[in-house]
Amino acid sequence: MQRSAGPITDTLLRESSPRFDSPRLLLVSDDAILRVGISESFRAEGVDCLAVPSSRAASYSSALWDYVLVVAESFRSTDRLSSLDLVQRLAPTVPQATIVALMTRSPSPVAKLRMSEAGVKFTVSYEDLAPAVPDFVRSMTDGSLPERFQLKPPIVKRMALGYRAFGSVSNFLAQIAHVDHMVWLTDRTQDRLPLTRGDVIQLRRWAAELAGLPAPESSRYSAARSANDYPSFAMVRTFVRQCWSID
Repeated sequence: MQRSAGPITDTLLRESSPRFDSPRLLLVSDDAILRVGISESFRAEGVDCLAVPSSRAASYSSALWDYVLVVAESFRSTDRLSSLDLVQRLAPTVPQATIVALMTRSPSPVAKLRMSEAGVKFTVSYEDLAPAVPDFVRSMTDGSLPERFQLKPPIVKRMALGYRAFGSVSNFLAQIAHVDHMVWLTDRTQDRLPLTRGDVIQLRRWAAELAGLPAPESSRYSAARSANDYPSFAMVRTFVRQCWSID
């Protein structure tokens, strides 16, 4: 008998027999072991599930998915939530789907803001999902995922964090992509970083104008505009680390 040349996840999909009323799930993960293990758990509960690496996700976006489950964390890069760049590109192509991020731990409020702006609607941890896949599938089928997993809209998260209503985390992160990652990973003082004073002011300005981080309280009522109108470098560094889920 001739063996299929397709990936194991495609073979498993053909062998599965989802119920007629089961939700359609696109699982995105760059870890082959996780793809197989998680997808099999869902198929065992009758979910029509296709598991693909991120490089192939766009190829399947034209299908009518009910849910897109993204294994959000990656430990292959400094930015452990780099998968959110894919989510942001994918979300407009699957407007009917609910995007869920699967995490190893509860994300910080800043990471939740980044997720929400990217298009993620719910976030669930392995710890919550692993022992309760049947219950989770029933919630998916009913269209009633638990409220505790739901992310607040970006504007609500921004208000809760004290950030400006405007802003885009992804635009800010794209703007600072050229900066040596060691700038964000170390606790060195500014004078020991490979940055000029002008570089530091520029990073602070981008944090204010692109990400919407607030100015220090003391400068909010000043008529004169200066570098003091921008968030401190310590705040910007903490913000980046939380965006990358390394704090």
